[in-house]
Amino acid sequence: MTPYDAMGGEATLRPLIDAFVGRIRRDSMIGFHFWNVDPLVLAQREFEFTARFLGADVAYSGRGMRHAHMRHRIMGGHFDRRRQILVELMEAHDVPAEVRIAWLGHIDRLRTTITQDAPGECTPTESKGSGPLTTGQLRIIE
Repeated sequence: MTPYDAMGGEATLRPLIDAFVGRIRRDSMIGFHFWNVDPLVLAQREFEFTARFLGADVAYSGRGMRHAHMRHRIMGGHFDRRRQILVELMEAHDVPAEVRIAWLGHIDRLRTTITQDAPGECTPTESKGSGPLTTGQLRIIE
């Protein structure tokens, strides 16, 4: 049995992904990354990507992770916030512990593909070497 099957397949994953996309788009810390993204397309790509790595026979129609995220300046705090929202929704949707572990492990292994920042770090690429930004230096970058 795959992790996808263990969690209940599409009947469980689809509503969780829909809730996840809604939450990340409304989130005050990371929502701006999704302002110009069609939520239906985003939800479909998230579903395909997640179902596939959880073992479903589902094709992923999106771009590779590095290519899909390269134009965004995703900081460590952004990555961590997205992960925390996912954790909360996995709990709310009663995803079995072994599936949560596998899913979060996969997400964590993608971290260096998405951001070079350490957990909790908010240092734009052009500022590397000068230390993390202070609150007064932070700005939203598209």
